[in-house]
Amino acid sequence: MRAESRVELWYLTTDVVLDPALLARCEAVLAPDERVRGEAFVFPIHRHEHLVTRALARGVLARHVGASPRALAFRRTEHGRPELVPPHVLRFNLTNTVHLVACAVSAEGAEIGVDAEPLARADDVLAVAETVFTLRERAELARATEEARRRQAVGLWTAKEAYMKARGLGLSLEPASFEILGGRVQPDERPWKLVARELEGHVVTVCVGTAADVRLEIRVADLEDLLA
Repeated sequence: MRAESRVELWYLTTDVVLDPALLARCEAVLAPDERVRGEAFVFPIHRHEHLVTRALARGVLARHVGASPRALAFRRTEHGRPELVPPHVLRFNLTNTVHLVACAVSAEGAEIGVDAEPLARADDVLAVAETVFTLRERAELARATEEARRRQAVGLWTAKEAYMKARGLGLSLEPASFEILGGRVQPDERPWKLVARELEGHVVTVCVGTAADVRLEIRVADLEDLLA
């Protein structure tokens, strides 16, 4: 039997978090610096996206570390990746769009990244293909039918973003400096597994630093329950 690496992917759509009492509970678990970052967004829709993302992260991670959501502390790395303080074997990563937010968790300590993108943004991704995809990646996209090309473009972009986040480098790593072909990251010789799912009109891709097969457990988050 091949080894498995278990990964949880918790997600919810932002439109289910509208009840004033639940919003107040989300706000109450945030740290002062998280509130400041949220208030810096100009548009209410982005402030809401930030609030739901941070509340989801706190609710999910609190279950793993055995603490209350409000008690968790975080630091940001040089490239902006949030990590638990004090350091913990748990690895996690977050992604957020206007309509969907998600938290990927590896309790086994594997480096992890996650990215989500609406399928509706396929044309936007294709418009910048020459700057973010390699020549071979673009050639592979060109061989697909129009509809398949749009889906593959979004899937490829989320895979690249998830890998950059798993590396802890974010956009400091040029997306065209590496390529993803046949589910493999090249020229990186370390083992990385990419798992993609379509959820609520989005492509969500998880990148895990492991040679084992990844068992992705998808869970629709209930913030009422997570923050109770």
